[in-house]
Amino acid sequence: MYRNKILVIATVLIALLLGVMIWSANVVADHQAKQKDDNVIGVELPKEQLPPPVPSGPAETPDDEVAAEPEESAEEEDITPESKLIIDTSEIVPTIAKRDTQKYVGRNYIDQVDFSKDLILWNTSTFPLHVYIENEDKLPEAFTQGIKSAFRNWQQSSDEFVTFEYVSGPEAAEITVSAPENAPEGCPGENGIEYKLDTKGTRLLGASLTVPQTDCSGNAVNVRTLYTLLLHPIGHILGINAHSPSSSDVMYPEVSYENQLISSIDITTLKLLYNVVPSSTNKLYTNTEMRKMIKRSDLKDKSYKEIMAVFNNHINSGEKDPFETTLSEAYDYYQNSSYSKAKKSYLAALPNAKSDYDKAYVNSSLAIICIKLQEYPEALNYANIAADLSNTPKNKYISAYINFISGNNYEAQDKLEALLARYPKFKAAYAILAQIYEKQGNTRKLDALVQQAKGHFFDNTPLYYKE
Repeated sequence: MYRNKILVIATVLIALLLGVMIWSANVVADHQAKQKDDNVIGVELPKEQLPPPVPSGPAETPDDEVAAEPEESAEEEDITPESKLIIDTSEIVPTIAKRDTQKYVGRNYIDQVDFSKDLILWNTSTFPLHVYIENEDKLPEAFTQGIKSAFRNWQQSSDEFVTFEYVSGPEAAEITVSAPENAPEGCPGENGIEYKLDTKGTRLLGASLTVPQTDCSGNAVNVRTLYTLLLHPIGHILGINAHSPSSSDVMYPEVSYENQLISSIDITTLKLLYNVVPSSTNKLYTNTEMRKMIKRSDLKDKSYKEIMAVFNNHINSGEKDPFETTLSEAYDYYQNSSYSKAKKSYLAALPNAKSDYDKAYVNSSLAIICIKLQEYPEALNYANIAADLSNTPKNKYISAYINFISGNNYEAQDKLEALLARYPKFKAAYAILAQIYEKQGNTRKLDALVQQAKGHFFDNTPLYYKE
């Protein structure tokens, strides 16, 4: 009986031991499974970050073989394109361009003027020229409006360089317009329209313009045709004593559908003439005034190139514009790295800027100066004003650059991407955008940007992968 008890106890102990062994095995298995699960739960790891595959061989893999795999991975990472990217940052800092204060003569036909002959011009101090239309109250209203429209077109096209005013009597008029019912005998000029300048020695006494109410065939003149035909003789009355060689100019010898509007070439030629001392004028110039003008002898028998040289020298020899003088002073301070003084000068110039172009130039210059002074919020304000006034790629870039150096990469990225979408050859934008993508680790966009830069700049690309 004692022996049976011993067998029962031994059986129980063996069962307990087996139970402990099975429990231990399950704990170890559970622990290993949990470790494996911890590596894959959550965000999916990129391939290059996944652990190396477990070898299929025995568990006793030598330690030196296990260590060799990370070394191979490191070697592969060293030759990835991202680690070899070269970015040319030499042109990313925006600079102020020196403003060209030189005035230039526009396209013209001033060489068609014979300066060996009389030059009859009105003294500009007597503008507006007074115009009297005879029997205006008896003329058809549309006919009268056609005449006035022709004078108004010259006034508007010249930006009011020449102006006109209508008077009720001939005594106060410089220009008298008559409107006979029929064209004169022989129907001279264009449909009988004639002009005449009345001079006596060096004095211009007045001008007359004859505008028949009927054409050469006796038909009533179409108002639109009347307006078109009057532009040419009014140009002669104003002093253009030559014809343009271009059929698109009003002062071309023949009227056609091509020259029904006064061109900028007509206006430039007119304004150039008023820089020359006339042989006759309605109010004589003083000797002091004439010394500031071009003598006809300086233009006589000269080539077009020589005439242009005379006019260019003349229009650039006058008093300097205070606005341009201040800008020049500010730029000199900028060149000498005296940024505080430069800022003060640009601020002084700003109230005198008249056009949006001038205002944009001063604001963009102030933005660049504030960058130099590390006044980034103020710089960004000036840059945004400049971009609103003049939507140029440079003004857009300055704003993006300030965002970048201020650490606002997302705003800079949006602006630069929009800039390159419209201006893909704006080189400096590539260098900044590449730095932003590289910092983000956005290899897809970075690779695309490198290819875009290479496509536009070839061997002179600002971005490339080193071989």
